[in-house]
Amino acid sequence: MKHWMAAAVVVACGCDRGGPAGGSREEHYRAFTRKFGEAIQNEKFKDAYAMTSREYQAATSAEEMEHIFRTPAQRTGKPTAIVVDLNSVSPEDLSGKTYDGHFAQIPGVRRRARMSLTFKAEKGEFECWLNIVEEGGSDRIAVIEAGWSH
Repeated sequence: MKHWMAAAVVVACGCDRGGPAGGSREEHYRAFTRKFGEAIQNEKFKDAYAMTSREYQAATSAEEMEHIFRTPAQRTGKPTAIVVDLNSVSPEDLSGKTYDGHFAQIPGVRRRARMSLTFKAEKGEFECWLNIVEEGGSDRIAVIEAGWSH
């Protein structure tokens, strides 16, 4: 049985508008997604929250963000592994698709990648879909959906 929670998180990537320097786009976005996932997995919620945009922080407190990620862990157990999967890094693909929720509000030209982040635990999994977008000259990640299985 799957359960879903909506989340709209925007976290800073630290990349300039031109995309990652060196390496492939896919490698860059996988590494950044893993970095965010490891902060959550290791319960470094303040570190993860410090990566969020001012816009996100104005709408969501650190405690609310922590709750988004702690709730599934209470049901599934502490994550023991994370899996990062790439959905798309094609600007053409991302700009041409229709999305629901927060990502739908972002113009297609700002979309950079769609990633899946799965936290695996003893009693189930917690999944997030992250959308990397351009914001203010830097890449950002928007978490648009999150859910757990057991």
